[in-house]
Amino acid sequence: MREKYRRRRGWIKIHFAVDVETKQIVAYEVTDEQTHDNKVFKDLVEKSCEKAKVKRVLADKAYDSYENFEFLQSKGIDPAIPVRRGAIDILIHPRSEEARKQKEFEKWKMEKEYGLRWMAETAYFIFKGYLGEFVSAKKWRYMLAEIAAKVWIYNSLRVVL
Repeated sequence: MREKYRRRRGWIKIHFAVDVETKQIVAYEVTDEQTHDNKVFKDLVEKSCEKAKVKRVLADKAYDSYENFEFLQSKGIDPAIPVRRGAIDILIHPRSEEARKQKEFEKWKMEKEYGLRWMAETAYFIFKGYLGEFVSAKKWRYMLAEIAAKVWIYNSLRVVL
């Protein structure tokens, strides 16, 4: 179809912050496909802090940046973000401190309870499985409203289940 009409619609991305105890979506951001995950990190953390006491952030390597580690330190939040291979660990910086700790990665994973990150992956899986990967709306504001409704439904189902 795209070849026939020479038109590309693109896609949207939803970024979640999930409470590992309740498995509910605490905060979310909707962006287009060109927005990297790292760009919405601060907004997700701030929205999460408004709704609950955030002690630790479990995230994957996509969120590994000096700015994110500084931001989490300023908020008093413990970062559980794996640093990329070859990270500089000689600086006096929160990211460098994590890089030093992660030299013993298995020990670090146990201390940070990094295995709980699967809760977010499970939330994505369930969200997309029950509520679908697509939106029906054509206009951006209606897409946002549709996703907000899906998040509300997902969280309501989490309370029931």
